[in-house]
Amino acid sequence: MKKPLTILASLGIAATLLSPQAAESDREISELAALHQQAVVAQNAGNYGEAERLHRAVVEQMVRIPSFPANEQARQLSNLASVLNLRGKPTEALPLLRRAQGLLRKQPSEDPAQYSTLHFNLGRTYALQRSWAPAEQQYKEGIEVLTKAGVSDRKYLFEADAGLAYVYWKTGRLTEAKARYEAALQFVRTFAPATHPVVRRWEREYQAVMKELGR
Repeated sequence: MKKPLTILASLGIAATLLSPQAAESDREISELAALHQQAVVAQNAGNYGEAERLHRAVVEQMVRIPSFPANEQARQLSNLASVLNLRGKPTEALPLLRRAQGLLRKQPSEDPAQYSTLHFNLGRTYALQRSWAPAEQQYKEGIEVLTKAGVSDRKYLFEADAGLAYVYWKTGRLTEAKARYEAALQFVRTFAPATHPVVRRWEREYQAVMKELGR
C-alpha cells in the first residue's frame, strides 16, 4: 500500500484518502476511499447524522482488509470520534480515541497532523465531559506536536483555538477565551458559511463571552 495523501477536511476532522494509483489496484481500498470521501463531504456540510453513518461504515469495512495499516485504522477511528463529538456523544468517542492511541503505539504515523488531530479530538471529548484540565492539556499537546514539526498553517490550528477558547470560557478566563475565539472565527469565516453549525456555535459562544466581559 502506498503512502496515503493527507488532507484536512474543514470543521472537525483530519482525513486520509488513498492515492488513486494505490486505489486502482485494490477494489476494497477503492471502495473504502470512496466511502470515506462521502463521509468527509457530509461532515463538511454539517450533515453530522449522515457523516456518522458513513464513518461507521468506513470503520466496519477497514477491519475486514488484512493489509490495512494500524496507523490508518487509528486515523479512521479518530475521524469517527470527531463526528461523535460534534453530535454530543463524548462517551462513545473516548473509547475510539483510546483505541487509536493504542494502534499508533503499535505502528507510529509519519504525519504530525494525525497526532495533533487525535489530541484535539481528545480535548473536545474531555471538554464535553467538563474535564477541563485534561481537555486543556490535550489541546496544548496537539499544538506542540505541530510546532515541533514546523507546521504553522492556520488550517491545522484554528480548531484548537476554538477548543481552548471554550475551555477558557468555562473556567473563567474570559480575556483568553475572547482572543482564541476571535482567532478561530477570523480564519473559519474565510471558507465556511455563516450558517454552518460549527460556525454558528462558535459565534454564540463568542457572544456569550463578550456578554460576560461586559458585565
